[in-house]
Amino acid sequence: MRIKVIIVVCFMVALLFTSCAWLFNGLVLPNQCKKCKVIDKFTNDVVWSDEGCGSAMTHLEENAKVQAYDLNAQSAVARYEVSCDTWTDSN
Repeated sequence: MRIKVIIVVCFMVALLFTSCAWLFNGLVLPNQCKKCKVIDKFTNDVVWSDEGCGSAMTHLEENAKVQAYDLNAQSAVARYEVSCDTWTDSN
């Protein structure tokens, strides 16, 4: 019974922190934007790209790093890197 309570509490804490980051970015930084790309270092081709403003940029860089890690795991050499740019939207 105690283990179930600990698991539920850990889940709730993780959910709280994720929700707080999403709310913070949406309310405090609504005009802050970010674009992340996964780039092939040898050909300079953009393999994956995503962008968002405000709460849509929550975990954007982490998602790009996961994509690069997955692509690097499939190749024999680490050829993919993450590049992120931030800007302030004037709208």
